[in-house]
Amino acid sequence: MPELAIGSEIIGAVRREPPLDLMRFQDTAAIVPVSGRPAMEEWLEIFNAGLTELSMTDPISRIAKLNDRVRLGLDSNARIVITATCLATLAGDDRIVSETLAQSKVLGAIRRYVFTSEDGPERARGEFAVGETTVRFRIDYYDPSLEWGSEDPADAAATTRVMTIMLPSDD
Repeated sequence: MPELAIGSEIIGAVRREPPLDLMRFQDTAAIVPVSGRPAMEEWLEIFNAGLTELSMTDPISRIAKLNDRVRLGLDSNARIVITATCLATLAGDDRIVSETLAQSKVLGAIRRYVFTSEDGPERARGEFAVGETTVRFRIDYYDPSLEWGSEDPADAAATTRVMTIMLPSDD
């Protein structure tokens, strides 16, 4: 039998009383259809690379990695907002089912987004197409109470990230 990286007692404890952050992450990840999710091995590589790189001292690189965690659904403290105009445009007429599908498509596209130099070093914004519709996203930095801007976006403990997904006309 292969050796486990995590002891069976820890795995058992997580199964009995799952951490709230893990539950929130699973709820967020469940929005993306299975076909749009990375394979477990790829996801673990991204997750572990993010943990290692978060220890970097360069503030811009740290902010970029923290923003990547938001886009990938790994930051349980982040907020994700889709403007009503964007959601209505992507959903079309059949809003009940289509809104869920539209959210899934948009979140999948954001997770697969490839940044260019025009997007800036913080990787806090981007633009892509969903079908014929141009969609933008922007990540803003707030204090934990969401009342003021963050004093240090490179400090995950002092910053709540809000990713807004919108049409260009909403920006």
